[in-house]
Amino acid sequence: MEIKNKKLNKVKHFWEQLGSKVSIMDPVEHDKVFSKTSHLPHVIAFALMHYLEKELGDKVFKYSGGSLESYTRIASSDPLMWKDVTVSNKEAVLEAIKGFKSSLNEVSKLIDSEDEESILDYLRFVKEARDKRLEEDS
Repeated sequence: MEIKNKKLNKVKHFWEQLGSKVSIMDPVEHDKVFSKTSHLPHVIAFALMHYLEKELGDKVFKYSGGSLESYTRIASSDPLMWKDVTVSNKEAVLEAIKGFKSSLNEVSKLIDSEDEESILDYLRFVKEARDKRLEEDS
């Protein structure tokens, strides 16, 4: 066990010297967290670009005002790498997609209801949660 800890500490120190914040995480927990915070956003960006290309073709970025380019930037990531990530972490990625679909369905129902106050409450909640989490992390 001592050898493993020495190697782990060496790698941890290397990344810290480069300015990284290093967390040691159980591999199963890693897959659960990163399937939601890294893998899902990539899948969404690829899926969004796929949808937009099919629907709009050469108009995709013509009328987007720049925000779409920023949002879909990660869809320019290496397809081979992301194929490998999604296949090797299949169960966690599929679970993340399922959870995202649930959130998308929730906001769809709010929009369909035309309940402006509920839509505003939802948007405010999400904005405040995002802002709070970013503040806590900085």
